[in-house]
Amino acid sequence: MFRRWAEKSADEKLRNVAGDIIDAHRGGTLDAMLPRRTTLVEALAMRRGGRGHRFDR
Repeated sequence: MFRRWAEKSADEKLRNVAGDIIDAHRGGTLDAMLPRRTTLVEALAMRRGGRGHRFDR
């Protein structure tokens, strides 16, 4: 799992994480977690720093 993640390009990783955030936003789960004016970059940074992220494993 980790090896596959390490082999991915930075663009691919960003796209995956951004996709996760967009999916969560569509589901409305992100609205509860983030303040209204959170930019995508801030959301990505929070997501990266968050515990229990699936890419951390």
